[in-house]
Amino acid sequence: MDYDMNRIGEQIVELVKKKHPGCGHPRIIFTADRFDYLKGQYGKDNVYGKEIDHVVKFADRFLDAPVSTYVIPDGIRLLQTSRNVLDRVNSLAIAYRVTGEKKYLDRCIKEMDAVAEFPDWHPYHFLDTAELCNAFACGYDWLYDEIDEERRAKYRKVIVEFGFLPAMDDYLDKPRKRTYNWYYDYPGDNWKLVCNGGESMAALAICDEDDSGLCPQVLTYAYKNSHEFVRNAYVALDGSYVESMTYWAYATQYLARYATSLVTACGTDFDLTDTEGMRKTGYFLPLLADNKFVAFNFGDAGESTMFDPALLWVGHEMGQPEVSYIRYKYIEKGLYSMLDLFWLYPEDNYDSSLTLPTNYGEIGATNATFRTGWGEQDMYVGVHYGKNRVPHGHNDMGTFILQYKGERIFYDLGSDNYNLTHYGNCYRHRGEGHNTLIFNPKPDVADLSMKGESYISKYKATDDECFAVCDMTSSYDMKSVVRGVKMVKSEKAVTIHDEVTTNEKTDWAFWFAHTHAAILIEEDGKTAHLTQNGVKIKALCLGDGTFGIMDAKSFYWSEPIEGQAENKNARKLTICLSGKTEYVLDVVFFPEESDYKPENKPISDWQ
Repeated sequence: MDYDMNRIGEQIVELVKKKHPGCGHPRIIFTADRFDYLKGQYGKDNVYGKEIDHVVKFADRFLDAPVSTYVIPDGIRLLQTSRNVLDRVNSLAIAYRVTGEKKYLDRCIKEMDAVAEFPDWHPYHFLDTAELCNAFACGYDWLYDEIDEERRAKYRKVIVEFGFLPAMDDYLDKPRKRTYNWYYDYPGDNWKLVCNGGESMAALAICDEDDSGLCPQVLTYAYKNSHEFVRNAYVALDGSYVESMTYWAYATQYLARYATSLVTACGTDFDLTDTEGMRKTGYFLPLLADNKFVAFNFGDAGESTMFDPALLWVGHEMGQPEVSYIRYKYIEKGLYSMLDLFWLYPEDNYDSSLTLPTNYGEIGATNATFRTGWGEQDMYVGVHYGKNRVPHGHNDMGTFILQYKGERIFYDLGSDNYNLTHYGNCYRHRGEGHNTLIFNPKPDVADLSMKGESYISKYKATDDECFAVCDMTSSYDMKSVVRGVKMVKSEKAVTIHDEVTTNEKTDWAFWFAHTHAAILIEEDGKTAHLTQNGVKIKALCLGDGTFGIMDAKSFYWSEPIEGQAENKNARKLTICLSGKTEYVLDVVFFPEESDYKPENKPISDWQ
């Protein structure tokens, strides 16, 4: 449809009034027909009945619990309270709609009444405000006909005062105390979808009754900012998300709530998600994850399982049932989430015969993964290139992980405590805390440049041999640093190959690979045996240097970062070199029982 980006908020309000005359509700994610369908499934022995039963039992937990209170435990965030309120309002309201039992309605109203009496919704850390706007949007909309006008007026007033007014301060860049100027940060991060999404959902819920005049403005500012961010964050080339896998889930969940609300309220999302990146992003999560669907946790991502309910939305919207099925098969196993009900559609095909590729990556992309198959006995390797300076990014150019027989033999430590005074200099953020190369490390100096930006320049993916090569020189003060990661599937063998030319003789060059495995290094230092929970692999050092072992902690001369993680159970397989201007490091991993005889081939010969 045609729309004017600069007055889209007015058009949204006009469509809401046209589609839902007489202040018709519900219209946020669920419609009356959809609630009626779910009500008809309550108690049935099918996926919907089981999901509803899960939500009702979840809501039962809150019936006798005290209402939420205004608590900021770390002095920065009300966020946990906001999320608790969102869970309570969503589950209690859904439980009422499907069961008709008044106890859920009464407890939901009691929760909303308590939060309406908070001194504010803590706009200092605006995620807190946005999640409460989300909660009130759903509670107000889903229970509209059961709430008296006096209470509805109170809720509208608090949404305006605690939600819209501080949002307008951010949209107009007015001076106030805030942790993060999220609206004007470019390209920005997940905050844009969480904050704009929460504000927009609240505006969609009250826009035909609000007399503040702010709803059209909020909707316009939020849409324009989100529209731009979606096109920056979800990369058109391969659907990858710039903040890593964990933040894909948070951002995409909110994008899904936001876009779904636009559709149910207006009949369209105004092309918010009509991008090539969105059409591909459903494959980013499963193909970058390992064979247990656990995240490749570069940057601040966590080692969490990647079968998020937002996959149901992506699969539905993009016509990709194989993406929806990734989540659906875990629902069949009994791993339920309230959010599944948002995007489980009876008309969709959840087919267990659908399969995924075993390779992910391409020239110009930032990440690559290869696996010998999707089974429990298979080998998997993932490598991360891209940019160091991105939201939630680390100095981790070239970091890799490796899984064999379900064991993550080499892994990434992930994030540390965001409240650390010098978070950017803590071990887990620095290059030394990742499975990559560092040269001439110095105290309190970045060991990889945050300006580093490199992309896959040579790529091959066949049924047997696969590789992804990247020139990582931009991350180092060196003439050339090139890393290639290769898999020979028939041998279940992975090679990490580095070619380095320095500006002058280096004092120190380090190759690191973090592991929980027990490490036994043979006397010549060229062979290492790693054992983890009975799974064994062999490592051969075919290039310069020999293997060593180091603890996963900062160099002794670094200034201690108080409170940083100690990584007690981690160690590093290492290669340490010095005194040369050219290095070739070639490390090959393969099953202990294999008689594979690899060769050290220069990247120029990789064909």
